[in-house]
Amino acid sequence: VLGMVDDPANQAQYVFKHNFGSEGHLAIYGGPSSGKTTLLQTIIKSMACLNHPGDVNFYIMDFAGRTLGALVDFPHVGDVLFEEDEEKALSLFRMLRREMDKRKNLNSELGVNTINEYRKTTEEKIPLLVMVIDNISVFNLNYYEKVEDVFDRIIQEGPSLGIVVIFTANSSNEVKLKISTNVSVNIALELADKSEYLFIIGRTEGLYPAHFPGRGLYNSDPPLEFQVALPAPGIYEAERTRDIKQFALRMRNS
Repeated sequence: VLGMVDDPANQAQYVFKHNFGSEGHLAIYGGPSSGKTTLLQTIIKSMACLNHPGDVNFYIMDFAGRTLGALVDFPHVGDVLFEEDEEKALSLFRMLRREMDKRKNLNSELGVNTINEYRKTTEEKIPLLVMVIDNISVFNLNYYEKVEDVFDRIIQEGPSLGIVVIFTANSSNEVKLKISTNVSVNIALELADKSEYLFIIGRTEGLYPAHFPGRGLYNSDPPLEFQVALPAPGIYEAERTRDIKQFALRMRNS
């Protein structure tokens, strides 16, 4: 669950969801204080509530405000890495390379094309692996060249192998073309330059997000406006972060 969609043409409002198992990677664009990190918290908490830790695992690279560390106690979260954790980051990509090779071999042995088909046929539990990158510009600057072969492979082949990426960016020019062309679902929260919506969402026919935190558009046909759901109650971020930590600990200890 991401939030609530407003569809005025059909006089409807409904819950905005993204199925990572079938829809693959997700890109979240938005300027400072537009709600990108809050949306990541919402997605991760929502998926943790809806799935057993054996079904989905998160590996989080927090290169923005370091608030995603509050999620580390969820039993679904393998680790939360920060900008200075180079050895842990490189180790993560080595693990992902091995996991991709392993899953590709499993598919080949059974004669299926995707890990979803493998799961259905064998009833074997193989978790969806979700890599979260908050602030892809820092990732590009510090890590991309060191892990380019693995990351590009994840972007191209990952969804069929049950490995997906969620990333945030301040603008479209922070995302390499070979990455953006392999991401089918884009979200644009409030952006300083309105021309950016054309590159990220497509023609909006004059529709732009209202000037309100967490308001955005996604690239449906036609584009629709939505409001990000908060990951926890509380007016202030500190309140919500505290609630998330407590919720994660209760889930881990239950």
